[in-house]
Amino acid sequence: MLQTTVGFVALIVVFLLISPFFSKKNERLEDQDKSLVNLAEKEAIYTEFVDLEYDYMMGKITEHEYKTMKEHITSLATNVARRERSLFEAAEDAIEQEIRQEVEKSLRNDFQGARTQSVRCNATDYQT
Repeated sequence: MLQTTVGFVALIVVFLLISPFFSKKNERLEDQDKSLVNLAEKEAIYTEFVDLEYDYMMGKITEHEYKTMKEHITSLATNVARRERSLFEAAEDAIEQEIRQEVEKSLRNDFQGARTQSVRCNATDYQT
């Protein structure tokens, strides 16, 4: 029984280590594209904010314009952060579901193997 448990844990660890290499390449590319888009958006928003601060400090825009534009830029940044968090949570949920499925599959296989082994032991116990 201990060997089965150790084998099961080892199987899970090996699966977790190698599963990223066998995931669909397109999914990984899509995730990278989304990350790059988010990074570009964040950089653009940051640049806008820095430029806005500079323009305000140099007296190029009024306080009212500054506040209005700052609210707009803050809204953009908030939307990017929300989308990023949503993507992260979706990926986390998918990973958890995949792990749960693999664990259940492994448990079923271990249970079936143990049951088969138990039947064999019982059959040999009664042979005369």
